Amino acid sequence: MSVTRRLSILFVCLLACACGGEDPAPKPGITTKPLPVVKPVPLEERAAFALQCLMRGPPRNSGLLEASKIHTWNLELATRDLTVLSPQTVALLDDDALIRKTVAGASSSADPWINVLRVLQNIPQVPPPLVLRWAAPALETGTRQDLGPLRLEAIRVLTTVPGEEAADLLYRFFEIEPQHRDVGAFSLKGLFEAEAWRARAVDLVLRRGGPTIWEQVHNRLGALVKPGSSDAGVADLTTWWSVLTDGSGPRLPAKLPRVKSAPWRPARLWLDPAVPRARDDDEDAPLRPAYGPVPSTVTRGAGWYATDLTEEAVFPAFGYTVTGKLPSADARCVLARWNYPTYTASVRHDLATEVGKERDGGLYFVALHCMLDPTADESGGAVKRKLRAILDAPADPSMAQSQEIQRLVQALPPAADDPEAFDILVRVVREVRPLDLYRLPIELAYDALEAKPDEQLALINSFLEGDDRASLGVALSLIQRARSTRHVPALEKLLAQSENDPRMQGVVQRLLIFIYSTGDAEPRVLADFVERLRGWLDKADDSKLAATVATLADFGEPGLAAYREGLLGPRRAAYLEGWPEQRIVPEQLAPAFIEPVGADTSAQEIMRILRVAYRGFPAEAAPYVVLLRRQAHPRYEKAVDVVLERVRHRAPGR
Repeated sequence: MSVTRRLSILFVCLLACACGGEDPAPKPGITTKPLPVVKPVPLEERAAFALQCLMRGPPRNSGLLEASKIHTWNLELATRDLTVLSPQTVALLDDDALIRKTVAGASSSADPWINVLRVLQNIPQVPPPLVLRWAAPALETGTRQDLGPLRLEAIRVLTTVPGEEAADLLYRFFEIEPQHRDVGAFSLKGLFEAEAWRARAVDLVLRRGGPTIWEQVHNRLGALVKPGSSDAGVADLTTWWSVLTDGSGPRLPAKLPRVKSAPWRPARLWLDPAVPRARDDDEDAPLRPAYGPVPSTVTRGAGWYATDLTEEAVFPAFGYTVTGKLPSADARCVLARWNYPTYTASVRHDLATEVGKERDGGLYFVALHCMLDPTADESGGAVKRKLRAILDAPADPSMAQSQEIQRLVQALPPAADDPEAFDILVRVVREVRPLDLYRLPIELAYDALEAKPDEQLALINSFLEGDDRASLGVALSLIQRARSTRHVPALEKLLAQSENDPRMQGVVQRLLIFIYSTGDAEPRVLADFVERLRGWLDKADDSKLAATVATLADFGEPGLAAYREGLLGPRRAAYLEGWPEQRIVPEQLAPAFIEPVGADTSAQEIMRILRVAYRGFPAEAAPYVVLLRRQAHPRYEKAVDVVLERVRHRAPGR
């Protein structure tokens, strides 16, 4: 290089220094070490990698994790990546050869097929023909004992597909196991969205469904039409369901068991006494059915029913009825809310009959819940009278009374428009005993006061200022429910008053952390609280710090900056241990995990970092994983390569 050129370069450098052109200070969270260049992986390759992991399991482990955990994480990560990369995933799954291969492999393991069906449920706007091609073969494959989960996932994904073909498949699945709780719930959901299939589905429930499926029919019927209006077809179906279920119970089709003897005979099941049975003490007696054939005519009790295909017995629904009165009452409630006068009168009769309350609490509470709807005529006065009567003469704690208070509170007129309703709600919060049974009624009453935030705040403050520990517990629970910084002044006062009570101080501190992390604090206030939180954390020992320090990440940029300082500080081990392995690591925090690593870093720390990176490093942080490979001892190269492969193939934005 010539002397003239050297002088020119020196002059330019001096000029840059004089003009303040020195190298800028490194940005927070950005490593000062040169980063290797990692070529991004195309999205199609990332989706293919995730699908391979979903179908075959993790490609490599190298001792990074125990087998059970690595397979669980692999499945979770692959499902998330395929959901994010939905266009590429749909293109990969639209392959007849892949479908045939997966279906054929179900004889040995149905897990890959189940995993694909779960992914299809998470992807929005999947082409319906693709869903049908993956779900339909589950109807004919295997038996319900060994492939029940597969069929259930097929039903769930079919409920996302409109059309006659999907409804036909749902009905055929429903016929296989009409009493299965999940099969019934998801099948009914899909069938009720197809108008032409509703009556067939309800008929199947009536003939062969168990009690849990019966209890879901009226919910589906009621959800089809908004209160105050009715659809003739739905109303007819609801009326039919109400009439046919009244006086008959859910029937349990089953092959009669063969046992040595029948030591008990439930009187409510009205078994045929004419069937011969073995005596309890006769060990040599031949095997005989414990339950006899059901009579074909109604002779001994309501609801007896017989078909050519199965023998059926009346099954008690939830233990408090042997009939279909409750499902019928639920259906009548739907019709009453649609303003059918006959059914309105019927439900009001149930409500007014105190004898019915004593004899059949279920019917009474169905009527109570139905007729005390806020839209019902003259409901406000009845609700307020009933609630005042309960508050004036409190009974012993019971689940029934708790449920009654809940429904009455929900039926009260809006507190903002009705001073009497407001006063009653305040009484519920103040006077109802704060036991576990009554926690929900208190919370519902507190929520109903939201229209008057000043009075709501004054009520909570009065609880905090008193000496009643039970009321204090209620107040703290309601503050947590509100998640509002308007309660902070009262909590700060309580914190100052509890200097000699470490347990109470811990409760209030945790509540303040919760409010600030999920509430509506301004950025400056939030940053100040993060500094205060760091002071609390610094006073904790390492084990307690590791258990609580993850809360810093809930406070946005100030919290992440504080966490980065902790990872680079003297208590790095506790901060490493405190980061949840299942949590996504923000890109600006990734360097703090890697920078301090050297050739003498312990194996425990290296493995902790690798597990966090495997589960949580985004694809954009892949260069830091390469940097880790360079800085750590060569013995960890294979494990780092496993993590690098996973991170590079992760879906973007994760």
